[in-house]
Amino acid sequence: MAFTPITLVGLIERPDGSVAEGTFTVTLSEPMINGTTIIEPTPLTGKLTAGGPVNSAGQPFVIEAVDDTGTEPTTAYYTFVLQLDNAPIDPFRAVISHLAPGG
Repeated sequence: MAFTPITLVGLIERPDGSVAEGTFTVTLSEPMINGTTIIEPTPLTGKLTAGGPVNSAGQPFVIEAVDDTGTEPTTAYYTFVLQLDNAPIDPFRAVISHLAPGG
C-alpha cells in the first residue's frame, strides 16, 4: 500500500463573512513509514487565499494521509499553525484520513 495524497480545501471566514487570508505551517508529528517510503516531519508552508490553501508554488496544498493500511506508527497527526490577517491563531492538531474528501 502507499500513502494517500490529500488536497486541503476550504476557506476561513472573518466574522463579517469575508475570506481571511494569511499563511500556515503544517508539521507531521513523527516520521511515518509505509512499505519502503518514509515521510519525515518537515514543516510545510502555504498560503490561505480566497481560492483556498496553496503551496509556495501557488498550486493546491497536498499532504499525505496518516492512516493508510500499512502506515506506521498509527499515532501520527499534523500540527497546523495559522497566521491570519497578521494575527496568530492557536495551533491545532488534525488526523488526516485517507477517507477525507480530496483523497
